[in-house]
Amino acid sequence: MARDRLIINKRSLKLGDIPSLTLSKPENISLLVTNHLMYWNEVYNFIFLVKPSLFKYCTSQEYNIVDQSYLDNMSYVAEASKKFSKFLVFTSNFTLDFSDVPDNLSVVLVVKTFSKAPNIKLPLALTGIYATNSILCKKEDICDICKKCWNLKTLNKNVVFEDGIYGY
Repeated sequence: MARDRLIINKRSLKLGDIPSLTLSKPENISLLVTNHLMYWNEVYNFIFLVKPSLFKYCTSQEYNIVDQSYLDNMSYVAEASKKFSKFLVFTSNFTLDFSDVPDNLSVVLVVKTFSKAPNIKLPLALTGIYATNSILCKKEDICDICKKCWNLKTLNKNVVFEDGIYGY
């Protein structure tokens, strides 16, 4: 009997791309729901085995940062690997407590307009609205080359996605 495995985009190991974990993959959401501990053990083990300088949690509008526990586990993995990895995640879940997020975990809040931006001190991701302190991400831009979103907080910038495309 085959056991469930977490699916992490590992093409980066050969092509120089950034490894990513996509929660919306059915296998990944299934493992998270059925065996929360195994899910996070596999993330942790991958990070410590590969030691990527950058790692991206790919979420989607229906599979956002699921809950506080998910954010806490992301924070734990980031804190434990602070010496060699930076992490990135986009979310529209403003109800979470972001106070314990380590510096090497860049959480970017996705908002439709500035008027809907919560009073949280995190970088914002906007669509189609350009702001003066923002980085413009065009369709042809590739995270693996640009890499600015991992440093938005340090740069004191937001990101604007052209034509409604998101980095998540």
